[in-house]
Amino acid sequence: MEQTQSLGDKLAIGLSALCVIHCLAMPVLLIILPTLGAVLADTHELFHQVILFYPLACSHSSPAIFITILVLY
Repeated sequence: MEQTQSLGDKLAIGLSALCVIHCLAMPVLLIILPTLGAVLADTHELFHQVILFYPLACSHSSPAIFITILVLY
Protein backbone atom coordinates (compact mmCIF):
# COMPACT_ATOMS: atom_id res chain seq x y z
CA MET A 1 0.00 0.00 0.00
CA GLU A 2 2.76 2.44 0.94
CA GLN A 3 4.67 1.60 -2.26
CA THR A 4 1.60 2.41 -4.37
CA GLN A 5 1.17 5.72 -2.57
CA SER A 6 4.86 6.53 -3.04
CA LEU A 7 4.60 5.79 -6.76
CA GLY A 8 1.48 7.95 -6.99
CA ASP A 9 3.23 10.79 -5.18
CA LYS A 10 6.22 10.62 -7.52
CA LEU A 11 3.91 10.60 -10.54
CA ALA A 12 1.99 13.59 -9.20
CA ILE A 13 5.21 15.51 -8.53
CA GLY A 14 6.47 14.74 -12.04
CA LEU A 15 3.21 15.84 -13.65
CA SER A 16 3.20 19.01 -11.55
CA ALA A 17 6.75 19.79 -12.71
CA LEU A 18 5.71 19.31 -16.34
CA CYS A 19 2.76 21.62 -15.75
CA VAL A 20 5.03 24.32 -14.31
CA ILE A 21 7.40 24.03 -17.27
CA HIS A 22 4.45 24.20 -19.68
CA CYS A 23 2.92 27.21 -17.95
CA LEU A 24 6.22 29.09 -17.92
CA ALA A 25 7.17 28.22 -21.50
CA MET A 26 3.81 28.81 -23.20
CA PRO A 27 3.79 32.64 -23.02
CA VAL A 28 7.33 32.74 -24.37
CA LEU A 29 6.43 30.39 -27.22
CA LEU A 30 3.30 32.38 -28.02
CA ILE A 31 5.48 35.46 -28.44
CA ILE A 32 8.36 33.81 -30.32
CA LEU A 33 6.53 31.51 -32.76
CA PRO A 34 4.56 34.18 -34.67
CA THR A 35 7.70 36.26 -34.96
CA LEU A 36 9.66 33.27 -36.21
CA GLY A 37 6.87 32.50 -38.68
CA ALA A 38 6.90 36.06 -39.99
CA VAL A 39 10.66 35.98 -40.44
CA LEU A 40 10.56 32.64 -42.26
CA ALA A 41 7.58 33.64 -44.39
CA ASP A 42 9.36 36.77 -45.59
CA THR A 43 12.69 35.17 -46.37
CA HIS A 44 12.00 31.52 -47.13
CA GLU A 45 9.39 29.67 -49.08
CA LEU A 46 10.30 26.65 -46.94
CA PHE A 47 7.98 27.87 -44.20
CA HIS A 48 4.96 27.61 -46.50
CA GLN A 49 6.11 24.26 -47.84
CA VAL A 50 6.36 22.81 -44.35
CA ILE A 51 2.96 24.23 -43.41
CA LEU A 52 1.46 22.56 -46.47
CA PHE A 53 3.41 19.31 -46.50
CA TYR A 54 3.38 18.32 -42.83
CA PRO A 55 -0.42 18.07 -42.35
CA LEU A 56 -0.79 16.24 -45.66
CA ALA A 57 1.90 13.74 -44.76
CA CYS A 58 0.51 13.19 -41.27
CA SER A 59 -3.07 12.77 -42.40
CA HIS A 60 -2.31 9.79 -44.64
CA SER A 61 -1.14 6.55 -43.10
CA SER A 62 -0.61 4.81 -46.44
CA PRO A 63 3.05 4.84 -47.53
CA ALA A 64 2.00 5.06 -51.19
CA ILE A 65 0.07 8.29 -50.58
CA PHE A 66 2.93 9.69 -48.51
CA ILE A 67 5.47 8.92 -51.26
CA THR A 68 3.16 10.39 -53.93
CA ILE A 69 2.82 13.62 -51.94
CA LEU A 70 6.57 13.71 -51.43
CA VAL A 71 7.33 13.15 -55.13
CA LEU A 72 4.72 15.61 -56.42
CA TYR A 73 5.77 18.23 -53.94
